[in-house]
Amino acid sequence: MCAAIVSCSTDEDATEEITEANEQENLMLGNWKLMYIYTPFSTNQTTDYSAESINYEFLEDGIVVVSNDNLIHDAGTYNYTFTLEEREDIDGNGNPIMTETLVATIDNGAFSYLERTDGLIRLIMSESDGQDLLLQPIE
Repeated sequence: MCAAIVSCSTDEDATEEITEANEQENLMLGNWKLMYIYTPFSTNQTTDYSAESINYEFLEDGIVVVSNDNLIHDAGTYNYTFTLEEREDIDGNGNPIMTETLVATIDNGAFSYLERTDGLIRLIMSESDGQDLLLQPIE
């Protein structure tokens, strides 16, 4: 289900990269409550969904079930993948560097994955003029 394109010197290194992506993916399995959608190009940048019952259920078979409509997804089922990708970034000195980023692709929309210190995860599409999903695990 996961694919990683990496440049490695041995097969063992490649296996470690794929395993790392699988470990991250497993963190997403299960139910997540939509808390906010961040829209950077809007005057009302944050849409608060915390009082609503909108859940994303990530299943092991590569399907995510969205329980109710929101700004990004209508209620329904979508295919998803999680991959470890190399992306160009800029270091503190303004120099280009390559970094590995976990990417969640839901219905052909690619989101960068970020764990926040407040327990939410942020699926980021705003770096490419999209919107961000902020999800909280349902226990």
